[in-house]
Amino acid sequence: MATKRAGAKHLGESDAPDGTADIQDSQQAEQSAGADNKVSVFVRISPSANRILKSAATGGRTKAAVLEALLKNLAEEEDPSVREKILDRAIRKPLEEQGELLEWRSWAEHAFENDRYFWAAIMYKRLVNHSSSSVGLKNICHYRLSLCLIRLSYIVRAEALKGSVDQKLFGRALKTLDKAIFYTNAVAAHLSDKLLFPRLVLYYNLASCRSLKAQYLVESKLGPSDPAVIKLRDLAGKEGTGELTEAVWEGLGQTWRSNQNEREVDAEAEKAFRELQKILPSGDQEPLGAGTDGAEDDRLRSERLWMAEAAMKDTDFMGEPVHSLPMGGRLMGARRGGAAAGSDASTCASASGKISI
Repeated sequence: MATKRAGAKHLGESDAPDGTADIQDSQQAEQSAGADNKVSVFVRISPSANRILKSAATGGRTKAAVLEALLKNLAEEEDPSVREKILDRAIRKPLEEQGELLEWRSWAEHAFENDRYFWAAIMYKRLVNHSSSSVGLKNICHYRLSLCLIRLSYIVRAEALKGSVDQKLFGRALKTLDKAIFYTNAVAAHLSDKLLFPRLVLYYNLASCRSLKAQYLVESKLGPSDPAVIKLRDLAGKEGTGELTEAVWEGLGQTWRSNQNEREVDAEAEKAFRELQKILPSGDQEPLGAGTDGAEDDRLRSERLWMAEAAMKDTDFMGEPVHSLPMGGRLMGARRGGAAAGSDASTCASASGKISI
């Protein structure tokens, strides 16, 4: 049985200087406790808190009802960090926080659209870590983060080909792609089952990352005076060189296949192939989004075919080694070479190894 300590203020007491107590709420609670399974709680609160409580208990609403409503709202908050923020008396300003999210996303989009992928990645990471970010917003930011990292890998790869084949920079480019894969998988883990087309996009991006990793692994093994490296070095970072790069890779792939047996390269190529198969499955594989009868939505099938055709032309997919896999036609084209127009390649190549994204 709870007892009230001497000098302690009852939940329903006023803080009047003459000691007069308004204990109507408490008396009612105690009288009805046995009938409605409610319990009496004795606490001490500050005079200012008591004034707030009294001002909220109007229009027939009791102080107990006010406290229950506040506690229920706290319990319904799913984000633990937000609950802690409330309990730590950190004043929440929802409109201000939403405005901050909008501002950060606008700057992130601006940086991305202007090929400033390093800064765009920083802004997207801040959005992910914002206490008010929803699961959906985090998915979008993780997706954009992965795209930033793929494009940063282009820049680092182009730097690695300059002058000599820089093994350290190639290693950095590979780690950058690993991060892109990590964030893409993070989106896949939280993506709604109803969002079928976005899931196809994730398969495509994972295939792109794996194919680029296979390419970078091959290029990193070449000598600085290799004819293929000399040509790739000249093409890296230039727009509209896809067909020329593809021609280099057609010869490079044949030479690589006849002289090398790199399991690591083959493993990445096979992973790329498996991701592409998820987009356009063959044989007895059930397609994504198939109904209970196994039938496929015609609209989704149209998107599958579009992605398969895009993979044929996408410069992220090189001529070898994925070309040798039995996909039924040429899946791999030339890759896009290097840094986007307007990007500072040296800065990005250096920074991508330091940024914690």
